[in-house]
Amino acid sequence: MLIEPLNRYEIDYINTLQEANEFIEQIGCDNVKILADLFHMNIEEKSIEAPLFFFKDKMGIFTLPTLIEKLLVKVILIFQILQKLLN
Repeated sequence: MLIEPLNRYEIDYINTLQEANEFIEQIGCDNVKILADLFHMNIEEKSIEAPLFFFKDKMGIFTLPTLIEKLLVKVILIFQILQKLLN
């Protein structure tokens, strides 16, 4: 099971990885992990890097915002085209 912290514009509790971790500790379930969504983290966390490293053992997965995913796909396609052109 995953707990996903959402930004304050969508929900008024469990907005940060720290709050998700505290909730998981309160319920005492070892099989519950954190879903770290970079979209929400960008809004709520003071740093994106620090909580990812601090809670890395507590995370089940992390997700990228759709815009970044689309950008990465385009970059990969551009590099594939360039590779074909250079060969």
